[in-house]
Amino acid sequence: MLYQREEAKIQAWVDLQSAKAEAQSKKLEVKIQKLRSNLEEKLMKRMAVVHRKAEELRATATEQHFEQSHKATEQAQNIIINQNNTIVSGHNSCGCFPINNNHLH
Repeated sequence: MLYQREEAKIQAWVDLQSAKAEAQSKKLEVKIQKLRSNLEEKLMKRMAVVHRKAEELRATATEQHFEQSHKATEQAQNIIINQNNTIVSGHNSCGCFPINNNHLH
């Protein structure tokens, strides 16, 4: 009878320790889940910043490309105009030196 009472106390203690361990385990799981959630949120925010910055960089690159294309088009038009002016004025030039008609007067 004494043995059974001691065995019951021991089993109660084991059950209590098991319950405490289970509670601590659940508490840690909740903490881990919160940490994971916070880290995922931080990563998502960081990636949103990265994507926003990438869009800004793309827009800048597109604008620079457009400006370069526009300048190249203007330069090509100026070359064509200068060649046409040279042909109209009756002087042949390689385009290396500016044509000055002052010496003709």
